[in-house]
Amino acid sequence: MLGNYWFGGRPLTVEDVNAAVDMVAGTQVTTYMMCTGSSAVYYPSKYSNMLGDDRGGTLKACYDSATYNLWRRYWDNEKRLEAEGTDMVSASLARARERGLETFITLRMNDLHFADTLSACKMAMEEFWLQNPQFWTNDPSIGYNSAGALDYAHPQVREHKLALISEQLERFGPLIDGVDLDFMRFFVYFRADEARANSQIMTQFLCQVRTLVDSCAASLGRPLLLSARVAPTLAYNMKKGLDVAEWVRRGLLDFISIGTHWRGDPSLPVGQFRSDLAAALSCTDGCSGAAASCTSGCSGAASRSCTFWCCCLLWRCRMLWRCCLLLHYWLFWRCRMLWHRRMFWHRRMFWRCRLFWRC
Repeated sequence: MLGNYWFGGRPLTVEDVNAAVDMVAGTQVTTYMMCTGSSAVYYPSKYSNMLGDDRGGTLKACYDSATYNLWRRYWDNEKRLEAEGTDMVSASLARARERGLETFITLRMNDLHFADTLSACKMAMEEFWLQNPQFWTNDPSIGYNSAGALDYAHPQVREHKLALISEQLERFGPLIDGVDLDFMRFFVYFRADEARANSQIMTQFLCQVRTLVDSCAASLGRPLLLSARVAPTLAYNMKKGLDVAEWVRRGLLDFISIGTHWRGDPSLPVGQFRSDLAAALSCTDGCSGAAASCTSGCSGAASRSCTFWCCCLLWRCRMLWRCCLLLHYWLFWRCRMLWHRRMFWHRRMFWRCRLFWRC
């Protein structure tokens, strides 16, 4: 959207943002999740820089002119929306709410699209990442650009992420119904040999995020949901340092979506994931951390755990309702086609009789 590719790459306006949102309004889509940034963000920030920021022209020498102009287009569109008194995230969320959609901001928890070198990606990466290579995993064995992934074992990394989340809650809170943590962009949070042992660090981090979300909800006087997008199996999540079962046990999440890194996969094992999660939650022997308490002030854990399962039931009911609706449409069009066919033969017989009468 920031490049305005839906509309031929022309300079982005609020009207273009509204038109992009309108593409999904009035369809089967009920929830609109707006990404707030990759490594750099899509709004003016105190803790990061906007995508395409060339730091006052000092980075132009790092690029050929075509690449520089591509990144600069994003920056120009951001500044154009800023001149209109908004930003891409705010404008999208406002339009989605206006069209009756549930709205979320979604945060990429460790984006690595351009975390390859220090010389060829500065306009795409935030200053915190550029200035702190000592906080990278420096482990290339995990996957694409994994050596440049921020290592959540460092408290400075977690503090930086919490500052961004707090800022976004303050800026976008009135426009949203919830916050989504996208752990699949990218699926690297610790060094490979330290990830499982560091799962408690990530659980504590999620407690802190839950506290921020609840605090914002209290100030708004209405609930805010917290969701997470994770890998399709509990074991694979745990291998990366994400103890999803413990998150649910503590009531830190309102719902979970599972997925792959990029493409949507209609064959995801949703049923198996639910079964494995239920089995993990019912386990009483040998489950580490089962009796642990959240030390960052997370309240209402039991209520949120109940809410999580209610959300699962709600989504299942919504899917059944959609299936019934599709069946209704199918029957409607089939009956309509039969009616038209009957009318066709009726008219044919009418004209035959009329022709016979004339003869």
